[in-house]
Amino acid sequence: MNIFGRFLELSMPVRDIRESLEWYRLLGFQECAVGDIYDYHYAVVTDGRVFIGLHSAGIEDICLTFVRPELSLHIKELQALGLDVSDIYRGDECFHQLILHDPAGLQVRLIEARTFSPSVEDRAPLTGQIRNLGISARYPDEARDFWQHGGFSAHDDDESIELLTPGMTLRLHAGTSAPQLNFLCPDKHTLIKLLIKEEQRYQQRGELISLTSPEGLRLNVLG
Repeated sequence: MNIFGRFLELSMPVRDIRESLEWYRLLGFQECAVGDIYDYHYAVVTDGRVFIGLHSAGIEDICLTFVRPELSLHIKELQALGLDVSDIYRGDECFHQLILHDPAGLQVRLIEARTFSPSVEDRAPLTGQIRNLGISARYPDEARDFWQHGGFSAHDDDESIELLTPGMTLRLHAGTSAPQLNFLCPDKHTLIKLLIKEEQRYQQRGELISLTSPEGLRLNVLG
């Protein structure tokens, strides 16, 4: 197992969990069955590959969440690698968590136990399936080293760095922009028709459609 563990979800803090959940369901995302490990409202949606956790409390910023069994035994290992470990929570026997930060400030959350059932249909939403999460850093080489420490494989091209782990692909580039989810859509016309019918705001520039979720995450849909 790599240092971070197994990727679980892209975790998002939400103001109104019902509003966010209905927005994703409107676009065709599937809802997953969740457990009762949290003492707040929590939901999970998926495009069939990547899972997005909607948290009404417990997290303050977007983060990548991984499952790392026996997490409490590996804290010193993480610190020995020079990783910025914070917010260590030692709960009961089945739930511990901690937070790491990449050089650009993106959070990585490690927990001990899976929090939802991954059983879903093989069905993509109207946006198509997620290609990657676009992230940026002032010093991309430092960020690449961080993610490689965590077990991601890296592939460089002229403009960005692709970082892969099972269940998630990151697209790292130089800059300071907020994380954005990038999709490849096989049928933009059906998506646009739905957005107009449901009076959902979007922007279109050439082949690119941009949406903003209720919790503020930007979704870029390329035809």
